[in-house]
Amino acid sequence: MNGGFIGPIGKTYLRDGNDRFLGFGTGEFYGGSGVDKILFGQGTYTISGSSIVSGGVSMTVYEFEKIGGSNGGVFNFADGTLTVNANGVATFAA
Repeated sequence: MNGGFIGPIGKTYLRDGNDRFLGFGTGEFYGGSGVDKILFGQGTYTISGSSIVSGGVSMTVYEFEKIGGSNGGVFNFADGTLTVNANGVATFAA
């Protein structure tokens, strides 16, 4: 599934299934059941627990199993630094 949002303002809940979320911003995002991916565009993202910070902006995520770039480089969700190049391909350092 590539979408299907439910929830109040400030919190985004993906539906059941293997979801793909593309983007970065403030708020709380819940992947739900299944193998869920959160993918980003160009930038550097610091992951610590359920917090992802980039450029002084922080987002909170729960129940995502994978993290990566919009055009490749997908990794198991873990603490570390995700760097996405201009082509949308990510590298990850724990």
